[in-house]
This record gives sequence, structure tokens and C-alpha cells, in this order.
Amino acid sequence: MSSLPLNNQAKARYALAMLNGLVLLAVSGYYFSAIRPWTLPPDESDASVDARWVQVQAWAKVAEGGDGAAFDQMVALGHERWLDLDAAERPPVAPLLAALDDWTVAGTIGEVCDSRGVPKVIGFTLAVLASDQAAASAPKLLQLGQALRTRGSYVDLIVGLGVADSVRSWAVEHHQSLDESYERLRPRSEEVFFALARDAVCSQAQIDAMDSLEPPSPDTTWVAERPFGVDFFLSLEREQRWQKKYNTDRVHQAFPARADIHDLQRAHGQTPYEWPHSLLVRTNALFISHYILEDIQAYDAWMATP
Repeated sequence: MSSLPLNNQAKARYALAMLNGLVLLAVSGYYFSAIRPWTLPPDESDASVDARWVQVQAWAKVAEGGDGAAFDQMVALGHERWLDLDAAERPPVAPLLAALDDWTVAGTIGEVCDSRGVPKVIGFTLAVLASDQAAASAPKLLQLGQALRTRGSYVDLIVGLGVADSVRSWAVEHHQSLDESYERLRPRSEEVFFALARDAVCSQAQIDAMDSLEPPSPDTTWVAERPFGVDFFLSLEREQRWQKKYNTDRVHQAFPARADIHDLQRAHGQTPYEWPHSLLVRTNALFISHYILEDIQAYDAWMATP
């Protein structure tokens, strides 16, 4: 029996079914190739990550200190853009010197994870070094820089390196004779590693306290390039698990290289292509800045100069 020709209505139904199939195939392909990687859990059990995280917390631990009141007083007197101030606008130096003396007795910077206002320390440092008490104050500033590098998070580390580099530049410019404090309080590669561990613990505490995923900044390049529509599939619980694994991995990978800043930078130097498919990881991923490398190298070369 010969088949009858399809009428127009049947042809339309057939074409629509084919179109729906193609759309479904395309959507499925897009989901599995682009979206699904952003929904998968970490490839390591929570128990395994938690066990390794305990070691990160141990590396991040610092000895108990004071309440940081003397440090807060210094921060209050500092100015982030001290060099841009006219002479008449610059604060009197005497209160800064007194605050530095008070801090030297206390020697603590307060809460490890609280870096608010810390960049003002650079302005404070420059103001002290511009005074007629710079020579007497330089070892105290080096002590301040070391406290930031060894007791604070990543921001404190960078500021602490900036303090040491400012003292170094001042000493070179003024042909300052060096006492043992310049060697004893010098920046060291190990400080970078332990600051990374503290930063991981601080950032993880903030992330674990989140109750919702916040939209990333539009200028966060590697977040902005996430697949279209992926935000509808993201889970806060999954994102928190991925962030903890990332923080754990990066600190453990850096530990064997902690004694050499070049090795440490390479060990910690994941590219964005190596990051997991996680909104939080790609928003909060941390690089070891080349400024850190340059500051430590400059101080090492200075100490090695006869």
C-alpha cells in the first residue's frame, strides 16, 4: 500500500517536532559542556578537606597578644596619602613619635583578621622618617613592619613589607649606619607563607558566615566570563565547599616552598585556567604580588652589600 503525501498540517507538526528536538539537543549540550562543571562538588570528600584544613589553621595560629589599642592610635594618626599633603597639611610629628613609642612597648596589632585602616601605617612611617628622629625611630618602624608581616593577614603582610622598604630607602638615601636590628627584623620568605595561611583562615571564616551568594563586581574579569545563565544553578553550600578546598590546597602546595620567595611564588601561582568552576574561588583567588618579590629581593640585596 502506497503512503499518502503528508498534508500541510502534518508537515508543520513534523517540522516543529524536529525543531524542538534540535533546541533540546542544543540546550542539553550547552548545559553539560558549560553549566554542569559549575554544579559539580569538589573531587575530594569533606572529611579529607577538613583533616587537611586543621593543619592550615595550625600554620595560621599566632600567639595571643594585647588588644591593639596602641596600634589603633598609630593608625588614627596616619594618612594614606601623606606624600600628597602640603607641608601645612601634614600632622605634627610629636604625637606620631609618642604613639610609636607606646606601640613599641605593646608590640601587638590586635585582631589578626582586621586590616581596616592598616594602609595608613605607610603614611605614618613616611612621616616619622621625615622627622629629625628618623634614625632613632627606624628600628622601631622595622619592629612594626615585622609585627604586621608575622601577625596579620595578606594586607598586613604587604603593608609590613612597605614599612621595611621605606626604612631601607631612607637608610640608603641618608647613608645610615646599620645596627643588628636591620638584619634581625628583615623581611623573610617564610613570613609570606604564614601570612597566606592566616589570610586563608580569615577569608574562609567570612565565606562560611555568608547566607547568600552576592553578585560579583562587573570588573572581576574571570568571574564575568562565566557561562551565561550559570547563576541560576549555583549553590552557596557547594561554593563554600569549593572555597575551603581551594584555600586548603593553595596553602599546602605553598608549604614546601616557604623558604624561598621565588619557589613560593611559583608554587602559589595558579593561572585562572587552573581555578575550579567556582564563583567564590574566582572572586577571591589570591596571587603573590610581584611587589612582594621585589621588596624582599631589594632588602636581601641591601643586606648583602658590604
